[in-house]
Amino acid sequence: ALEVVDRVYLPLARQSARMVGLVERERSGTGTLDATLAEVRALATTTTRLRPDSEERAALQATARQVEDVEVALQTWRAAAGTDAEGASRAALRNEILQLSTLVEGRVAASSQKAASAQTRARNVSGALLGVAGLLGALLLWRTGAARRPISMLTEKVRRVAAGERPGPMPV
Repeated sequence: ALEVVDRVYLPLARQSARMVGLVERERSGTGTLDATLAEVRALATTTTRLRPDSEERAALQATARQVEDVEVALQTWRAAAGTDAEGASRAALRNEILQLSTLVEGRVAASSQKAASAQTRARNVSGALLGVAGLLGALLLWRTGAARRPISMLTEKVRRVAAGERPGPMPV
């Protein structure tokens, strides 16, 4: 999902903002908006190489449909150039671009929320594993102490014998 955000949604967000600015100041006959829309179309169709999950695939299809709506609105605006309908068609185009922008921003937010949830899960699992490792370490330390006790007792008895004492029997 993060790869889709990096390779599709963030560039789409930048291009959408650029298109809004172009619609505001461009006359309907110039090609800058066409070039930007071609980049947006290419971004919206690069998803086949990314292998998104089913939810992301559906969102990307919705994004591609919205790009098509922007293309239709652009054609309508171009056809209305120089007529009374030009202002209304420009507003319709701007609205379609803003809808695309809203859709993209929503996907970025959803992906960010998924990443935050995954991070929280990873932190919880790490904490649990740390707890298990601590318990295992304590158990091993206890077992090591229990295994050393007879050796310590034997060493003490040998030291007493070497000092000339007769310490008595040693439990096994």
